[in-house]
Amino acid sequence: MHPSPTYDVIVVGSGPGGASVARELARRQLRVLVLEQGSAAPLEGTLTQMAGIAAVPGKSAFLHRDASLLVSGIAAGGTSTINFATAAPPPLAMFAAHGIDLGPALESLRAELPMGPLPDTLIGGSVRIGEGVDSTLQTGIANLYVCDASVIPQPWGLPPTLTLLCLGKRLGQFL
Repeated sequence: MHPSPTYDVIVVGSGPGGASVARELARRQLRVLVLEQGSAAPLEGTLTQMAGIAAVPGKSAFLHRDASLLVSGIAAGGTSTINFATAAPPPLAMFAAHGIDLGPALESLRAELPMGPLPDTLIGGSVRIGEGVDSTLQTGIANLYVCDASVIPQPWGLPPTLTLLCLGKRLGQFL
């Protein structure tokens, strides 16, 4: 009989936020388990595959309180899978107003990731910073953190992938 594996941290979701938190923690030699409800099947980019990832009512497609459609990707890589990994720099001043300095994380990621022109928009916001989570991204439940597009204080009309990477890197350094 084998002993059950133990982990220092369990990360739920493999999108930009979850993946970057897991990476930072693993770099610090913590034992990290990443849970992902979606498939790791290779992306083909077909309409059928994208619909299966992002158009499942109650799982990946939701109506927001302002009647806008919120779509999340149920796949390895999270919503960045359906946004084809588009990214835009985070609005540093907006986060600074909440006591969060993403500048160092952004500089580090710019040195590491290739960047180019960015299309499309994404609107987030169901557990915004200052409402559902604090400036460390912790919820009201001890040791439960959220690092996805829902924490962004307000939409600014650009894809949030790079912002989530910055938030994940910062969260990984705090944990």
